[in-house]
Amino acid sequence: MAWFDFKTTISGLNSPKQITVDDVNSKLISLEEKWQQEALSTQPINFPVLESNLSKVYQNLGHNSPQFIYFSSPYQLGEYLIKLVIESFSQENLQLLTRKILFHLQAGEKGLLKEITKEVTIVFYHYLNFVLGDNLKGKFRADFESNKNTKLADIDLNLKVLIEKRRSHHKKQDNIKQLVRQIKIKLNEYFLVFIFQYLGKKIKNKIVKEALKKIVNILHQSNANQHLSPLADESGKNLFTKDFLTPELLCLKAIKFECYNYLCQSVNHEKRWESWQKLITNSGWFIAGEKFCLISDKPREINVNKDYLLHKEGALALVYQDDQGLYAYEGVILPPQYGQIKSENWQGKWLLQENNAELRRVLIQGIGYDKLATELKAEEVDTWGEYTILRFNDIIDDIDQQPICLLKMICPSTNFIHALRIPPDFTSAREAIRWINWGIDPDDIIMAS
Repeated sequence: MAWFDFKTTISGLNSPKQITVDDVNSKLISLEEKWQQEALSTQPINFPVLESNLSKVYQNLGHNSPQFIYFSSPYQLGEYLIKLVIESFSQENLQLLTRKILFHLQAGEKGLLKEITKEVTIVFYHYLNFVLGDNLKGKFRADFESNKNTKLADIDLNLKVLIEKRRSHHKKQDNIKQLVRQIKIKLNEYFLVFIFQYLGKKIKNKIVKEALKKIVNILHQSNANQHLSPLADESGKNLFTKDFLTPELLCLKAIKFECYNYLCQSVNHEKRWESWQKLITNSGWFIAGEKFCLISDKPREINVNKDYLLHKEGALALVYQDDQGLYAYEGVILPPQYGQIKSENWQGKWLLQENNAELRRVLIQGIGYDKLATELKAEEVDTWGEYTILRFNDIIDDIDQQPICLLKMICPSTNFIHALRIPPDFTSAREAIRWINWGIDPDDIIMAS
């Protein structure tokens, strides 16, 4: 049943008027627009207002206000926290960790980097809890969820299903969630390298110190994704990006909360909800610990396309106050060597050196088949008139594990090259033309023209 076709009223509510589904649809649209914009807002934080409302939440949870510490970005916050945690290591535990790393080095075991990373991050997370005190993320989220009206049983079941269906298929909101996931992934990678760097300054054993230095160099290399991404992913449970409370995701939840509260026509929790609204519209990412509340400023710039996918050519798409940030092309995070250059200047030869499947796909998308056909050497499989089948034996498709094949055409009047992707099993240019033209033979096209 389509959303707009469902004409009914909500029964069972003690409301001054009957609310139709059309009313709710209109309300949802306005709430989505409001909260999606808030999720990507770059408005400066009003720190006294934020601190006041964070203190109210701490009080609601039965805790005294912690020490609030502000940072220009999650990167700066993480560096501060890593230093604070490693400085708190006891000499006994630092020596124990040194011996464990030495054992792995001397054993020369397979998966050495993974094992050392595991040893380091387990110790790190143990001390993280000691430094911050109890992690209040779960309690914060429970308090936030309490803003949802408790009279949901009074709402028409069909309407609830339709609201949830609309929310579960909302492309822009899914892309905001994807952006949050991507930021966390890149922060994990950054923090893991920084932990190794700073730990190398504290450990005195020369063998271990040199090993940590080599690890950092390996992870800093341009092709480090083959090492760094899996390591950061596996060790994520022992890092602290999972402890961040992210206003972007809270803003998306607020859409449903406000819609349900509108339906129930209730003023329950109004003051508490007012505090939470001021908090999530006035904060960057933060970690709520019992002793400390660490708060990052908002980004000063967020560039997205029409679908809310992070995107900007030749410059950072996401920029924090300290100039840290991310490069992105149509929602895919790029390394600096690609992101600093506009796609019109990307080079086909990069594909021959890039191992990451997602980055190869984006490079092909940005470079375009016409340019690939011009720049890269390829095997000419067959020719028919101005058409040639090209097979790029060095560029393997990650789905079918076959070389990429193009049908190249040279325009007789302009000499401009056009190229279209074709399946890899074509050996006849004429057959490929017929496939591209939905079964019409090229001779028939010539006669028709």
